Amino acid sequence: MNISREKVSVVRVPFGLGGAVLGAERGPDSIMAAGLLDELKRFAPHGVSSDEIRLPPSPAIESVEDRAAPAADGGMIKFERQVREMCERTADRAFRAALYGNFPLVLGGDHSVAIGTLAGMSRAYDKLGVIWIDAHGDLNTEQTSPSGNAHGMVLAVASGLAAFKQTDIGQTRQLIRKRNIVLVGSRDLDEGEKTFIRRHGIHCFTMADIDKLGMEEVMNSALMLAGRESDGIHVSFDMDALDPLEAPGVGTPVPGGLTFREARLAMEQLSMSRAIASMDIVEVNPAKDSQGRTPRLAVELAAAFMGKRLI
Repeated sequence: MNISREKVSVVRVPFGLGGAVLGAERGPDSIMAAGLLDELKRFAPHGVSSDEIRLPPSPAIESVEDRAAPAADGGMIKFERQVREMCERTADRAFRAALYGNFPLVLGGDHSVAIGTLAGMSRAYDKLGVIWIDAHGDLNTEQTSPSGNAHGMVLAVASGLAAFKQTDIGQTRQLIRKRNIVLVGSRDLDEGEKTFIRRHGIHCFTMADIDKLGMEEVMNSALMLAGRESDGIHVSFDMDALDPLEAPGVGTPVPGGLTFREARLAMEQLSMSRAIASMDIVEVNPAKDSQGRTPRLAVELAAAFMGKRLI
């Protein structure tokens, strides 16, 4: 499939029921307000479109305690019905953009929106690789998750480890091959996730690896591993990959993360690869960042990926 970054489809998914705290549902609007479209238009000569996925009304959730309560329907994924419906709509929209040759840039919302993005792109690409830039592994299943939050299960759903699989979503018929999943920036992995990484040959570059090897070498390796025998690569950027001192507006901050300089270098390297077929930027939480630093950083990283350079 011939996807061009000269035509960008921005897909806004204001969904926050997959996360641990309130606020991520406001992430897409905050990124747009920080000037995303103006930056994209500088580097997409054939146009930038923007559309929002309309979601069904959410249940009344007013506190962290509400998030900690079991799912109302008794499921093992909290708000599973709403998560599945969001994924169906996101998958359809991402696939439609790809079908017309547009580059899908999906804005979350919490990281569970990427279940939908991956399902949609797996309709366009039989062998999709994944570069997952995140403090967390997002490899928990319904059985291993300590929280039941869908944003921590995305790659388990995508690769078939969980009971809920991306092949349950609409017309998606392919799973993500585990050997083409590359985690970058990991520093908060649950024990079950560590077991899956070792058992299934999932590639993982922790922050310690980045410290030792440098971001340039890590990203070169990530592109090679995700792209091996793949026909396209999806990049998922969780803003909590950045150190919370730089990006405070995220739902699950973890100290010791990427500097903005490292993250920007990663985006510049990815921008030079023709294999990148889609991207999502997720977990911006304006409720945690009254100064709006985090959405502005998200815009700068998206611009760097599109081709913006320092000189």
